Amino acid sequence: MDIEQRSINSIRPYPKNPRRNDAAVTQVARSIENFGFRQPIVVDDQGVIVVGHTRYKAAQSLGMTEVPVTVMSGVSQSVIDQYRIADNRLNELAEWDDDLLLEELGNILRDVGDTELTGFTGADIDRLKGLDDVRDYTTKVDTPIYKPKGDRPDLAELINNEQHDRLVAAIDASECAEEVKAFLRQAAQRHRRFDYEQIAEYYCHADAATQRLMEASALVIPDIDTAIENGYVQMTDTLKQIFNRDHPDG
Repeated sequence: MDIEQRSINSIRPYPKNPRRNDAAVTQVARSIENFGFRQPIVVDDQGVIVVGHTRYKAAQSLGMTEVPVTVMSGVSQSVIDQYRIADNRLNELAEWDDDLLLEELGNILRDVGDTELTGFTGADIDRLKGLDDVRDYTTKVDTPIYKPKGDRPDLAELINNEQHDRLVAAIDASECAEEVKAFLRQAAQRHRRFDYEQIAEYYCHADAATQRLMEASALVIPDIDTAIENGYVQMTDTLKQIFNRDHPDG
Protein backbone atom coordinates (compact mmCIF):
# COMPACT_ATOMS: atom_id res chain seq x y z
CA MET A 1 0.00 0.00 0.00
CA ASP A 2 1.52 3.30 -1.12
CA ILE A 3 0.83 6.22 1.22
CA GLU A 4 1.45 9.80 0.15
CA GLN A 5 0.92 13.19 1.75
CA ARG A 6 -1.67 15.17 -0.17
CA SER A 7 -3.17 18.62 0.21
CA ILE A 8 -6.44 18.28 2.10
CA ASN A 9 -8.01 20.50 -0.57
CA SER A 10 -7.15 17.94 -3.26
CA ILE A 11 -9.55 15.33 -1.86
CA ARG A 12 -13.27 15.60 -1.25
CA PRO A 13 -16.01 13.68 0.57
CA TYR A 14 -18.30 11.26 -1.20
CA PRO A 15 -21.55 13.28 -1.45
CA LYS A 16 -23.78 10.28 -0.72
CA ASN A 17 -21.81 8.86 2.19
CA PRO A 18 -24.48 7.04 4.27
CA ARG A 19 -22.48 7.18 7.51
CA ARG A 20 -23.33 9.99 9.94
CA ASN A 21 -20.05 10.76 11.64
CA ASP A 22 -20.23 14.33 12.98
CA ALA A 23 -20.54 13.12 16.58
CA ALA A 24 -17.18 11.34 16.34
CA VAL A 25 -15.17 14.16 14.77
CA THR A 26 -14.04 15.80 18.00
CA GLN A 27 -12.91 12.51 19.51
CA VAL A 28 -11.07 11.47 16.36
CA ALA A 29 -9.37 14.87 16.22
CA ARG A 30 -8.15 14.37 19.79
CA SER A 31 -6.93 10.91 18.83
CA ILE A 32 -4.94 12.34 15.92
CA GLU A 33 -3.46 14.99 18.21
CA ASN A 34 -2.38 12.43 20.77
CA PHE A 35 -1.53 9.37 18.68
CA GLY A 36 -0.76 10.83 15.27
CA PHE A 37 -2.44 10.18 11.91
CA ARG A 38 -2.06 6.39 11.96
CA GLN A 39 -4.64 5.43 9.32
CA PRO A 40 -4.50 7.03 5.86
CA ILE A 41 -7.59 8.27 4.08
CA VAL A 42 -8.56 6.03 1.16
CA VAL A 43 -9.59 7.83 -2.05
CA ASP A 44 -10.44 6.79 -5.58
CA ASP A 45 -8.64 7.93 -8.74
CA GLN A 46 -10.67 11.16 -8.74
CA GLY A 47 -9.73 12.04 -5.14
CA VAL A 48 -13.18 11.19 -3.76
CA ILE A 49 -13.01 9.69 -0.28
CA VAL A 50 -13.82 5.99 -0.09
CA VAL A 51 -12.91 5.42 3.55
CA GLY A 52 -11.94 8.03 6.12
CA HIS A 53 -14.63 10.71 6.11
CA THR A 54 -14.37 11.18 9.89
CA ARG A 55 -10.58 11.47 9.75
CA TYR A 56 -10.97 14.00 6.94
CA LYS A 57 -13.34 16.16 9.00
CA ALA A 58 -11.12 15.80 12.07
CA ALA A 59 -8.10 16.95 10.04
CA GLN A 60 -10.09 19.97 8.84
CA SER A 61 -11.06 20.84 12.39
CA LEU A 62 -7.37 20.71 13.39
CA GLY A 63 -6.41 23.03 10.53
CA MET A 64 -4.27 20.42 8.83
CA THR A 65 -3.23 21.29 5.28
CA GLU A 66 -1.92 17.84 4.33
CA VAL A 67 -3.15 14.35 5.17
CA PRO A 68 -1.85 10.83 4.45
CA VAL A 69 -3.70 9.29 1.53
CA THR A 70 -3.72 5.96 -0.25
CA VAL A 71 -5.42 5.56 -3.63
CA MET A 72 -7.79 2.68 -4.37
CA SER A 73 -6.82 2.54 -8.01
CA GLY A 74 -7.62 0.21 -10.88
CA VAL A 75 -10.85 -1.22 -9.44
CA SER A 76 -14.44 -0.87 -10.55
CA GLN A 77 -16.89 1.59 -9.03
CA SER A 78 -18.98 -1.29 -7.71
CA VAL A 79 -16.00 -2.59 -5.71
CA ILE A 80 -15.40 0.91 -4.29
CA ASP A 81 -19.08 1.24 -3.36
CA GLN A 82 -19.04 -2.11 -1.59
CA TYR A 83 -15.82 -1.36 0.28
CA ARG A 84 -17.10 2.03 1.44
CA ILE A 85 -20.03 0.36 3.21
CA ALA A 86 -18.19 -2.78 4.28
CA ASP A 87 -15.49 -0.80 6.10
CA ASN A 88 -18.12 0.63 8.43
CA ARG A 89 -20.47 -2.32 8.62
CA LEU A 90 -17.90 -5.02 9.37
CA ASN A 91 -16.68 -3.09 12.41
CA GLU A 92 -20.21 -3.24 13.80
CA LEU A 93 -20.24 -7.03 13.64
CA ALA A 94 -17.39 -7.40 16.12
CA GLU A 95 -18.20 -7.68 19.84
CA TRP A 96 -16.34 -6.78 23.00
CA ASP A 97 -15.21 -9.25 25.59
CA ASP A 98 -16.46 -7.18 28.52
CA ASP A 99 -14.13 -8.76 31.10
CA LEU A 100 -11.01 -8.20 29.01
CA LEU A 101 -12.20 -4.71 28.04
CA LEU A 102 -12.74 -3.78 31.69
CA GLU A 103 -9.28 -5.09 32.54
CA GLU A 104 -7.68 -2.98 29.78
CA LEU A 105 -9.67 0.12 30.72
CA GLY A 106 -8.75 -0.44 34.35
CA ASN A 107 -5.06 -0.53 33.43
CA ILE A 108 -5.40 2.68 31.43
CA LEU A 109 -7.29 4.35 34.26
CA ARG A 110 -4.56 3.33 36.70
CA ASP A 111 -1.69 4.49 34.49
CA VAL A 112 -3.22 7.58 32.88
CA GLY A 113 -5.95 8.69 35.26
CA ASP A 114 -8.81 8.65 32.75
CA THR A 115 -10.04 6.75 29.70
CA GLU A 116 -11.17 9.76 27.70
CA LEU A 117 -9.03 9.10 24.62
CA THR A 118 -10.39 5.57 24.31
CA GLY A 119 -13.92 6.89 23.76
CA PHE A 120 -15.17 5.13 26.90
CA THR A 121 -16.61 7.30 29.68
CA GLY A 122 -17.04 6.56 33.35
CA ALA A 123 -20.70 5.84 32.64
CA ASP A 124 -19.67 3.30 29.99
CA ILE A 125 -17.45 1.56 32.53
CA ASP A 126 -20.30 1.51 35.04
CA ARG A 127 -22.54 -0.14 32.45
CA LEU A 128 -19.88 -2.73 31.72
CA LYS A 129 -19.69 -3.45 35.44
CA GLY A 130 -23.48 -3.76 35.62
CA LEU A 131 -23.83 -0.69 37.81
CA ASP A 132 -26.16 1.21 35.50
CA ASP A 133 -29.23 -0.24 37.24
CA VAL A 134 -28.26 1.81 40.31
CA ARG A 135 -29.19 4.93 38.36
CA ASP A 136 -32.49 3.58 37.04
CA TYR A 137 -34.45 5.66 39.54
CA THR A 138 -33.42 8.86 37.79
CA THR A 139 -35.54 7.98 34.78
CA LYS A 140 -38.62 8.37 36.97
CA VAL A 141 -38.02 12.12 37.20
CA ASP A 142 -39.86 14.23 34.63
CA THR A 143 -37.49 16.04 32.27
CA PRO A 144 -38.28 18.61 29.59
CA ILE A 145 -39.28 17.56 26.09
CA TYR A 146 -38.00 20.10 23.60
CA LYS A 147 -40.48 20.84 20.83
CA PRO A 148 -40.44 23.81 18.45
CA LYS A 149 -42.83 26.61 19.37
CA GLY A 150 -41.95 29.00 16.57
CA ASP A 151 -39.14 30.04 14.25
CA ARG A 152 -35.50 29.51 15.12
CA PRO A 153 -34.19 32.58 17.01
CA ASP A 154 -31.00 34.37 16.04
CA LEU A 155 -27.91 33.46 18.05
CA ALA A 156 -27.79 37.02 19.39
CA GLU A 157 -31.14 36.39 21.10
CA LEU A 158 -29.72 33.50 23.15
CA ILE A 159 -27.41 35.59 25.31
CA ASN A 160 -27.36 39.02 26.97
CA ASN A 161 -23.85 40.49 27.21
CA GLU A 162 -24.69 43.93 28.60
CA GLN A 163 -23.57 43.36 32.18
CA HIS A 164 -20.50 41.44 31.03
CA ASP A 165 -19.49 44.20 28.62
CA ARG A 166 -19.91 46.92 31.26
CA LEU A 167 -17.77 44.98 33.70
CA VAL A 168 -15.04 44.29 31.15
CA ALA A 169 -14.97 48.00 30.23
CA ALA A 170 -14.49 48.85 33.91
CA ILE A 171 -11.72 46.25 34.20
CA ASP A 172 -9.95 47.61 31.12
CA ALA A 173 -10.17 51.16 32.46
CA SER A 174 -8.79 50.18 35.85
CA GLU A 175 -5.20 50.54 36.98
CA CYS A 176 -4.87 46.88 37.90
CA ALA A 177 -1.89 44.90 36.69
CA GLU A 178 -2.43 43.27 33.29
CA GLU A 179 -2.34 39.76 34.74
CA VAL A 180 -5.05 40.77 37.22
CA LYS A 181 -7.12 42.24 34.41
CA ALA A 182 -6.77 39.01 32.44
CA PHE A 183 -8.04 37.02 35.41
CA LEU A 184 -10.95 39.41 36.02
CA ARG A 185 -11.94 39.27 32.37
CA GLN A 186 -12.22 35.49 32.67
CA ALA A 187 -14.29 35.85 35.83
CA ALA A 188 -16.53 38.35 34.03
CA GLN A 189 -17.73 35.57 31.75
CA ARG A 190 -20.09 34.57 34.58
CA HIS A 191 -22.06 37.74 33.92
CA ARG A 192 -23.18 36.67 30.48
CA ARG A 193 -26.89 35.91 30.86
CA PHE A 194 -28.31 33.05 28.83
CA ASP A 195 -31.95 33.04 27.75
CA TYR A 196 -32.70 29.34 28.20
CA GLU A 197 -36.16 29.56 26.70
CA GLN A 198 -34.65 30.91 23.49
CA ILE A 199 -31.81 28.40 23.72
CA ALA A 200 -34.35 25.56 23.93
CA GLU A 201 -36.12 26.96 20.86
CA TYR A 202 -32.83 27.18 18.95
CA TYR A 203 -31.99 23.62 20.04
CA CYS A 204 -35.24 22.33 18.53
CA HIS A 205 -34.29 23.71 15.13
CA ALA A 206 -30.60 22.73 15.24
CA ASP A 207 -29.00 19.82 13.41
CA ALA A 208 -28.01 16.72 15.38
CA ALA A 209 -24.32 17.64 15.67
CA THR A 210 -25.16 21.10 17.04
CA GLN A 211 -27.65 19.58 19.48
CA ARG A 212 -25.04 17.19 20.84
CA LEU A 213 -22.60 20.05 21.37
CA MET A 214 -25.29 22.12 23.10
CA GLU A 215 -25.98 19.17 25.38
CA ALA A 216 -22.27 18.74 26.10
CA SER A 217 -22.09 22.45 26.96
CA ALA A 218 -25.03 22.03 29.40
CA LEU A 219 -27.05 24.63 27.50
CA VAL A 220 -29.83 22.04 27.47
CA ILE A 221 -30.20 18.95 29.64
CA PRO A 222 -31.65 16.05 27.63
CA ASP A 223 -32.20 13.80 30.67
CA ILE A 224 -31.62 13.77 34.41
CA ASP A 225 -29.14 10.87 34.19
CA THR A 226 -26.80 12.98 32.08
CA ALA A 227 -27.28 15.98 34.34
CA ILE A 228 -26.26 14.07 37.46
CA GLU A 229 -23.47 12.15 35.75
CA ASN A 230 -21.84 15.33 34.45
CA GLY A 231 -22.37 17.23 37.68
CA TYR A 232 -24.83 19.76 36.25
CA VAL A 233 -27.18 19.08 39.16
CA GLN A 234 -26.69 17.47 42.53
CA MET A 235 -28.85 14.96 44.33
CA THR A 236 -31.66 16.97 45.89
CA ASP A 237 -33.92 15.99 48.77
CA THR A 238 -36.67 15.26 46.24
CA LEU A 239 -34.47 12.86 44.32
CA LYS A 240 -33.34 11.26 47.56
CA GLN A 241 -36.96 10.69 48.52
CA ILE A 242 -37.68 9.10 45.14
CA PHE A 243 -34.65 6.88 45.47
CA ASN A 244 -35.47 5.84 49.04
CA ARG A 245 -39.06 5.09 48.04
CA ASP A 246 -38.04 2.88 45.12
CA HIS A 247 -35.00 1.36 46.86
CA PRO A 248 -35.93 1.02 50.53
CA ASP A 249 -33.01 -1.34 51.18
CA GLY A 250 -30.50 1.24 49.92
